[in-house]
Amino acid sequence: MRDIARIGMVGACLALGVALAAAPGCNKGGDEAPTAAAGDGAATTDPTPADPAGDAATAAPSAASASLSPALTAALEKIPAGDKDAAPPDGTDADAGKAKYDALCASCHGATGKGDGAAAAFLDPRPGDWTSAARADQTTAGQKVWLIANGVGGGSAMPGFSGTLSEEETWAVVAYIETLK
Repeated sequence: MRDIARIGMVGACLALGVALAAAPGCNKGGDEAPTAAAGDGAATTDPTPADPAGDAATAAPSAASASLSPALTAALEKIPAGDKDAAPPDGTDADAGKAKYDALCASCHGATGKGDGAAAAFLDPRPGDWTSAARADQTTAGQKVWLIANGVGGGSAMPGFSGTLSEEETWAVVAYIETLK
């Protein structure tokens, strides 16, 4: 399991030759994406159709969600206010976050955060582009922490990493992501 955490969930699926749509934590653009079941951390599927346009919303979005996928918009609405407004702890280390990002996130989001990682072509919706100022400004640091810990769901292949990353490590990843703007 340590090797899977090192190269990232989708990278591990690709390296093992596992069909992306069939493996927990992986999705090859099908209509189902893994989500954590309440309380037990087991993978289940969410039958919400994927958004073929990636981060571009397909319905008439509000101004606040204009560049976010429907799955991400729905996930953001689930985040408790206290988590949304959470601030990073003092001394959060963006360099340590980069190491975790490279190991767990770059396979989908790309080395520079543009959403162009090696696995991105197999994902629908596509991974988010953290270099987009508009996108980054639509999510708070607390929301990013929640999404990394819990995943997105709703047709997105973005898994939750609460069983892999500590809260301190998750904040470090967010600190690094915020340097990509």
